[in-house]
Amino acid sequence: MSQSLSLVFVHLVFSTKWRRAFPSLRGPAMVEVNAYIFEVLRRLGCTPIIVNGHENHLHPFIRLDRSSSLSRIVSETKVASTIWIKERFPDCSDFQWQRGYAAFSVSPGRIEPTRRYIANQEAHHRNLRYEDELLRLLKAAKAEFDERYLWD
Repeated sequence: MSQSLSLVFVHLVFSTKWRRAFPSLRGPAMVEVNAYIFEVLRRLGCTPIIVNGHENHLHPFIRLDRSSSLSRIVSETKVASTIWIKERFPDCSDFQWQRGYAAFSVSPGRIEPTRRYIANQEAHHRNLRYEDELLRLLKAAKAEFDERYLWD
């Protein structure tokens, strides 16, 4: 084959350091954060499908470019958004993302259900903690993990 083709969709999940909630990042502020991160991902060569989160975690859903490195995209997204959040929201001067992340591959037939799931974060978290949500996602994906290292 003389050309390179890629159709790789990834649902990312990562939280704030120690899953700390930042109340000022709720509502319209979270919409701003999501929009900023969407643009950062686009500039990094991804095709963002949706970015949504809650006061202590984020769910970017992206299509990877064929030459993109997932770890580079996550790292650069975290760095850029941390700087921007600290500048944009003065009461978040000690904001940090956790070091790690979870990445789940999504088949093309599951794009719309995944997009809807991410869009409904506010509803999910009325009765579900982030920790329980992540554990459910990991178990549903049959991911091997050591829970001692999930929570930094």
